[in-house]
Amino acid sequence: MGVDSWINNVAQDLPEQDARVLAATQTPLALTTFTDTVTTPAWTSRPNWYAISTRDRAVSVELQRELAARLKARTVELDASHMSLLSRPEEVAALIRDAVAAVAAG
Repeated sequence: MGVDSWINNVAQDLPEQDARVLAATQTPLALTTFTDTVTTPAWTSRPNWYAISTRDRAVSVELQRELAARLKARTVELDASHMSLLSRPEEVAALIRDAVAAVAAG
């Protein structure tokens, strides 16, 4: 995927300069991402939260919702691209704070 395509499909809601830096420095996923074996996934025995990015062009909203449902996750929907951690940091931080508070409360 070329830089412009990456920006338009992965980081379309970031400032262009930031998106260009990310596109230039993004490295491919390690092969072990797809080949490592997990014996007991943590999501099966722990509470889960999921930020659904409704303008994500890399992972469809439908797939994100399906994954969140499989995790039985508490969700928040963000008007964001795949890069919601960078484009919506306050909302992502609020989700993390909610998760911490819920786990701490038992």
